[in-house]
Amino acid sequence: GKGILITNVGENSPAAKAGLKAGDVIVEVEGKAVANAGDLLRGIHEKKEGEVSLTIVRNRNRQTVKVTPEKLKESETPFRSVQPGAAFRVMPNVRTAAPRV
Repeated sequence: GKGILITNVGENSPAAKAGLKAGDVIVEVEGKAVANAGDLLRGIHEKKEGEVSLTIVRNRNRQTVKVTPEKLKESETPFRSVQPGAAFRVMPNVRTAAPRV
C-alpha cells in the first residue's frame, strides 16, 4: 500500500489534537493520494487556511480526520529545502516514514 506512516506524534500538536496516532498511515490529503512527505506538505500548503482533511488507515480501517495546521516561523520550518522567508502551514511534531509493504 501507499501512504505515509506516522511514527510519532508530539504532545499537544495539531496532529495529537486531531486524534492522529503513531501507527496511522496517511493515504490522502484533501482527497488527493499521498505517496510521500512532499505530497503531504503540498496538500496541506495548498489549503491556505482552516482545517485540512486527512484520510488515514488505522487497524485496516479507512477514516477521515480534520487537522488544523499551525503556521511556523521560518526558523522552525523542519525542511532545509524551503526558501528563506517562506511560511508553510505544517503539522509540527509529527514524524513520518514510508510504510513497509
